[in-house]
Amino acid sequence: MDPITQLLRDFAVAIASQTVFDFVKGLLWKGSLGQSELATKLSEEFPSLSVENAEVLAGTVVEFFAQRGDITIKDTRIYAEDSVWMRSARGTKLSLTDSSTQTSRTRIDVTRGSIQAQGGAEVRQNPNGSISFRT
Repeated sequence: MDPITQLLRDFAVAIASQTVFDFVKGLLWKGSLGQSELATKLSEEFPSLSVENAEVLAGTVVEFFAQRGDITIKDTRIYAEDSVWMRSARGTKLSLTDSSTQTSRTRIDVTRGSIQAQGGAEVRQNPNGSISFRT
């Protein structure tokens, strides 16, 4: 990737992050919100999430849960030492396209097509090295 493209991508991520931060800060400034109220407000303001051309790294677990809106993951590398868990709730969809998820014991590469989870379906790379699918 050329330096200008990388700079523009970093700039876009910074703007998006600042937008979400300002929204949450404004909600918290108005009074105390519990975790579920904050999640509801966020889902109303940002009904879907798109992760594209990213590298997601975690020490132990990465979890994507499409609880109140759709999640689209594309051209992304996800790594967590113990577990990667992707799931959806009723009325939502999670899509993993042209991406990989990896733990210290397993790897899933999606190079053609996509993995779709909807209506409560999930894909989980477990700490014991197994991979489970549930619908």
